[in-house]
Amino acid sequence: MAGKDVEEILAEMESAYKYPLTYGEWSEALKEGKIKGIKCKECGAITAPPFSVCQRCRTPFRDFEIVDLSGQGEIMSYTIIFTSPEGFEAPYVVALVKTDEGAWIPARLDVDVERAQKEFLVGKRVSFSGPVVIPGDKFNSGQERVNPVFSLTG
Repeated sequence: MAGKDVEEILAEMESAYKYPLTYGEWSEALKEGKIKGIKCKECGAITAPPFSVCQRCRTPFRDFEIVDLSGQGEIMSYTIIFTSPEGFEAPYVVALVKTDEGAWIPARLDVDVERAQKEFLVGKRVSFSGPVVIPGDKFNSGQERVNPVFSLTG
């Protein structure tokens, strides 16, 4: 960095560490009924929610494309939360959903807890049905969180 002025150094740092899709932007898209992802131009993998590196090849997201996901996918894993953190009402179901585009998204699953206990849901098709907005509290500096909710399609 010798011979560079402060503005050049700051511009390089901003470029190197700029998130292509911030969590705030991702959350706002969820509120609008959309799921956004980041497509790696190195390997083509799609990552959602946003990370600073590709989840497949670990390439930093400097050369990227923001894409809209279809909101369709399948349940890869799920669990029932019986003892929830403060501010959440248990029981509820959370799942790891693999979208048709390949991104793995942690999400709420809009399904009856009894059904989730009795029926094996892994492999079942789901679709994005909207967000759940969790108000800020003392544990997250008052920042609201927005999580996707998926519903069974069949």
